[in-house]
Amino acid sequence: MNRLILLAILTFSCDRPDMNFKLSEITTLENIPAASGIGIHEKHMLIIGDNSPYLYLLDHTAKPLSKIPIYPLDNYKDGEIAKSIKPDFEALELVKGKVDDEVLIFGSGSKSPQRDIFIHVTLAEQPVIKTYNLVSFYNQLRDNKILRGYELNIEAVALYENKLMLFNRGKNLIFIYDYEEFLRFLNSKAPYPPPSVKELELPKINGFVSGFSGATVIPETSTLIFTTSVEDTPNAYDDGEVLGSFICMIDLDRLDEGVKHFLIEDRNQPMKIKVESVTVLNKISESKIEILLVTDSDGGESLLLKGHLIW
Repeated sequence: MNRLILLAILTFSCDRPDMNFKLSEITTLENIPAASGIGIHEKHMLIIGDNSPYLYLLDHTAKPLSKIPIYPLDNYKDGEIAKSIKPDFEALELVKGKVDDEVLIFGSGSKSPQRDIFIHVTLAEQPVIKTYNLVSFYNQLRDNKILRGYELNIEAVALYENKLMLFNRGKNLIFIYDYEEFLRFLNSKAPYPPPSVKELELPKINGFVSGFSGATVIPETSTLIFTTSVEDTPNAYDDGEVLGSFICMIDLDRLDEGVKHFLIEDRNQPMKIKVESVTVLNKISESKIEILLVTDSDGGESLLLKGHLIW
C-alpha cells in the first residue's frame, strides 16, 4: 500500500500566447557551471549548477559573494563533477521561514543512486546543511504505473500553502506532497505520504513537446510560474540540440482557466537557449513582475536573464 499514488490527473493546454516577456538584460555567470536553479534571499541571488558541489551567493549585479559547499568535493575536478557521477541538482526553491529562510535542492533522480539526493539548507548566520538519501522516496515514484514507460526526471520544485510540488520532465507530471509529511518521512517519523498528481500538456516547437525545467510561485499569490524547454533528445540522461524555451503561468486555485505561455524569441524566432529556472525579483503590479532566469548551455557559459513578465 505504501507504493500507492493518489492520482488526480488534470490536463491543460498551453496553446494561448496571452502573456509577454520583455528581456532587458543578459549577464554571463562567471565560474558557475551548468546553472540549474535560482532563488532570491535578502536581495541576493542563490544559484546552483547541476554538476557543481556549491550553492552560490551573488549580489544584485550578479557579482559572486561566496559559495557554500553542499556536496562532497572529492570528485570536483576542472570546475565540475563528471556527468556519470554528478548529483544533477536540477531543482531549487527558497522557503520563507519564521526565523531563517530555507533552501530546498533536489537531484533529478534520472540516474540512481547518484542523483537520488535532497539537500536542505537553513540560511542561519552559519548555514546548516542536511543531506538526505532519496533512493527509497524516488523508487516509490519509479515503481508506480503512472510513470510506466517513462523516466523519473525531477527538474523543478515549488512550494504553495505547505504543498511541495515536484515537477517531472518527460511525462510532464507534478507530484504534490504535504511538505511537513515529506520531511517526517525523510526523518523516519512517518510512512511514505502518497502524492496527488497533476499532468500538464505543454507547448511544442517543431513537433517536440517541451518539458518542465523550473518553477516558483509569485509571493502572496496563487500564481505558479514555470519554465519549459525543448531538446531533441530521446531520454532524460543525454543532452540534445536545444530548440527553445517557454515561460508559462497557471493559477493554482483556478486550474480550469488553463495555462498561459510565451515562447522566448529574438526577432520572431525562438531563442535557442535552455532556460533552467525562474524566480521573482520584483512585483510591479497585479499583472506585471520582474523575473530572473538562468540557462544551462551544456558545456558553455551559464547565463542570467532579467526581464518583465506581463499578462
